[in-house]
Amino acid sequence: MVNTLVTAPAQDVRRPPSSTNYSAGQSDTVLDALQRAVDLAGHKIFLDIQGETITYAEMDRRATQLAHSLASLGVKKGDTVVTFLDTSIDVVTCWFGINKLGAIWVPINNAYRHEFLRHQIADAAAKLVICDVAYLDRVIEIAQQLPDVSLILCRGNGPFPACDKPIEPFDRIAERTRRRFPSMSFPLTLPP
Repeated sequence: MVNTLVTAPAQDVRRPPSSTNYSAGQSDTVLDALQRAVDLAGHKIFLDIQGETITYAEMDRRATQLAHSLASLGVKKGDTVVTFLDTSIDVVTCWFGINKLGAIWVPINNAYRHEFLRHQIADAAAKLVICDVAYLDRVIEIAQQLPDVSLILCRGNGPFPACDKPIEPFDRIAERTRRRFPSMSFPLTLPP
């Protein structure tokens, strides 16, 4: 008896499936991929997280507007933004929005605590921390040892405990993403 191996035809792994405007050798980022998805299927569901859905176009709009909101807080190209969040649409919005701004997104595992958490945030030289209220106490505990952090945005409306760093509700920033802002090329170019 002879065993045979059946293989599918070779595919160019550099070319994303269902892409019509991509060529090998071209720069391709997550933002390029999102734009292609918006162009090809903007009205279709991009994410469904526990019944909360968002389309490609809506994700692009929210991410652009989050980038504008973060820029209004002083975050600029090259700055590091740490997220310490549970899985949600906000996590993905942060990923795209921070990238649109040209800033560096550093997601932190929500199991981290104490010195290990401090090391991750400090080593990233994070200017801004975005966290879930469930993890705020962990960030407050180490805030004094985070010299680069200038602001903590927390999901939820507070009131928040006292801290050496200012804490503002992320939800207010997220609410701003429901307003209309002009579109932006990425990364966002801001005046010096």
